[in-house]
Amino acid sequence: MYRDRIVDLTMQLQTTSAAYTAGHLLNENIHRVDFQLKQPMKLSETKLSKLSELQHEADTQFISSYLKVSSLFLQNATKSVG
Repeated sequence: MYRDRIVDLTMQLQTTSAAYTAGHLLNENIHRVDFQLKQPMKLSETKLSKLSELQHEADTQFISSYLKVSSLFLQNATKSVG
């Protein structure tokens, strides 16, 4: 349905705009954890199994991203202090 697509588009535009604004304010010192779900999920999803799957995917992607960029952020922090 068109209304579902409009909601998805609105949400995507909002997150893209927020990421752009944060990048501008932080001089690109930002890393966004963004992932694609294996299956589409409605905004109104309430099944516990689906929400648990979403939480697991978010946790997994966060850990993976953190390990990749944590040293970069720590290096930049020590350079600005010292």
